[in-house]
Amino acid sequence: ELDVAPVAALAEDDAEAAGGPAGAQQTAHSGQSLYSTIDREEASVKENVERTASAVVMIRTPSGLGSGFIISPDGYVVTNDHVIQGDTMISIVLFGQGKDGAIKKSNIDKVKIVATNAYVDLALLKMEGVKDLPIAYLGDSDGMKVGQPVYAIGNPLGLERSVSEGIISTTNRPLSGQTFIQTTAAINP
Repeated sequence: ELDVAPVAALAEDDAEAAGGPAGAQQTAHSGQSLYSTIDREEASVKENVERTASAVVMIRTPSGLGSGFIISPDGYVVTNDHVIQGDTMISIVLFGQGKDGAIKKSNIDKVKIVATNAYVDLALLKMEGVKDLPIAYLGDSDGMKVGQPVYAIGNPLGLERSVSEGIISTTNRPLSGQTFIQTTAAINP
């Protein structure tokens, strides 16, 4: 599962009318938007899950399962390096909502590895042949405070659509030469 910082209610203004939520900014990568950031007020876990769940995906490899999240409408996905490490046959399961309100799964088999970094345990994937996908907005970790609510959403051990809630325990936990944001959001069955 991936820890996701809290995001908040959308403000109704000109930015929304132009196709994106208020405060959203896009960051260019090779002439196109790779990801978007947003600055929002805190909201409940329920509200955040409703906004974010459709951008959270399941990563499938011959070695196992993991979680990731869509960062661009044209199919870029962030996941952990350990989820895909050593694998080249990767598929991604998208979770949408059917007409009857039930969760509808779509499998994308054309996925390429764009970049990996084992040291920070991140990987960037690209789904081919997709467009207009929902995205997860990135926040600014510099603004996080101890005690702030957070949630994790994903597919731990293949248990689809799991959500857990917690708080930020510390924003500067040193471990193995790196500094981490520690949370109490349980990532388990």
